Parts: sequence; structure tokens; C-alpha cells
Amino acid sequence: MAKSSLQGHEAAMSQFISIPWCADIVRKPGTVVFVPTSRFPADSQGKSPTQNQLFRDTLNNTDTVPHIIGLYQNPLSFEIGPNATPIFSSASNAGNAQTLMIKSCSLMFDIRSGINGYNGTAHGGFITSVIDEAMGSLLFVNYSLQREVEARGGGCRRVSSIWTVFNSLRRVWRCNFRSPL
Repeated sequence: MAKSSLQGHEAAMSQFISIPWCADIVRKPGTVVFVPTSRFPADSQGKSPTQNQLFRDTLNNTDTVPHIIGLYQNPLSFEIGPNATPIFSSASNAGNAQTLMIKSCSLMFDIRSGINGYNGTAHGGFITSVIDEAMGSLLFVNYSLQREVEARGGGCRRVSSIWTVFNSLRRVWRCNFRSPL
């Protein structure tokens, strides 16, 4: 059974902060840490969303992937320096090209031996699932931030519709492995 989101998030944060190079990334100024949708808690009736069951339930144990956190650089924060500008601004969106507010996000997975494929390497299906989880998280954090900015009366006319991006991502996706991971 999956942990509650709060307990799971606290345990995940403790796990990753205990690893020096992970702690450096998590503590970097402007970093926003989030709970990936696959680790969201059940609702008040105890029901979990039907999506993301692979990471929420099947892989949420001590033998496979007990901890996951997501992070991204806050696009609304300011860089430090003499030429300080918002990380996300209309100037950074030259031309008419549409963009996402958050251009990238990262997920940290506490990967255990239960995901081994052949000869101590990660199972290829697991690796593609991790990539899919990261892409879904990027869409989710953009959707959440876009709604928050719009609710405050802000926004940028060149920000892509999340649904347009989602539909383009699900058309074709290929992953070629060149060596074992």
C-alpha cells in the first residue's frame, strides 16, 4: 500500500538530502521541489487516481522505487547579478514561438535492485517508464503554474496551451538504447 503523500514526500526529501550531490541540487536557489503526480495521496474517500498506478502502487516499495521527488527552477524568480532579468520573460521568448513556462524539470528516483533487468542493468521498460514519468511531470508542473499565474491575472501570450503540447507528445515517442543502463 502506498504511503500518504506527506509521509512519502518527507521520507523522499530525507533520503535525497542525505546524499550530498542530491542535496546540492535540491538546495540550489530558485529550485522548486514538488511531489510527482504518481505519488499524490488518495482522496478523502481513500481512492487514488487511476493514472500513474505503476509508480504509485506497483513500484512504490523498498525493493524498487521507494522515493521520488521532482524539481525545477522557478521561471518567475530572478537571477542574481548586474543584468538581473526574470528567468521567464517576454524578452526570453523572442519572435512568435510558443513555449512552456517551465522548460525542463527533473525527477530524482531512489532506484533499488528490484528494477534490474539482465545482468544487473536497469530493465529497459523501466527506463522508458521513467522518461514517460518525467515528461508527464513537466506537463503537470507547467499546467499548475500556468493556472496559478492566470488566477492572479498574469500570463504571457506566448505560453503554449498545455493540451496542445500534451497532444503533440503522445503522437510519436521513440527510445533507442545504445548501451545497457
